[in-house]
Amino acid sequence: MTDSTTDTGAQATPKRRALITCADRYMGRAIAEKFRKIGIEVVESVSPLTSATDVERVIFDAGRIDILVANLAEPPMTGPVDAIGDADWHRLFARLVDPLMHLVRAVTPQMLERKSGKIICLLYTSDAADDSLRV
Repeated sequence: MTDSTTDTGAQATPKRRALITCADRYMGRAIAEKFRKIGIEVVESVSPLTSATDVERVIFDAGRIDILVANLAEPPMTGPVDAIGDADWHRLFARLVDPLMHLVRAVTPQMLERKSGKIICLLYTSDAADDSLRV
């Protein structure tokens, strides 16, 4: 038996494989560590996700993905909410929301083909002690 399979008693089945994006930020390292402890093969990506092409490359390089952890983190915007300009708002969407949609679109075909897969989404923009977004 190789590292990429698990013995279920009756037959060997492929080991689950997870892709964690922005693995060096927010919850990436903790999730990778936990997944490894429970026997999930982990692919950690720190590649920028600035376009659909970037995302497609990450998915292609990762290969089979049973679990996608869209761990998307962006430093918080500081100051009061009413001072957030449109350019800042659009930048935030370009770094959090757009990559999420690109990731889901890129990984869904292989999951649908296997009729199996999980997508976990974590979007992070502020730290718990940051009160700058309070109204």
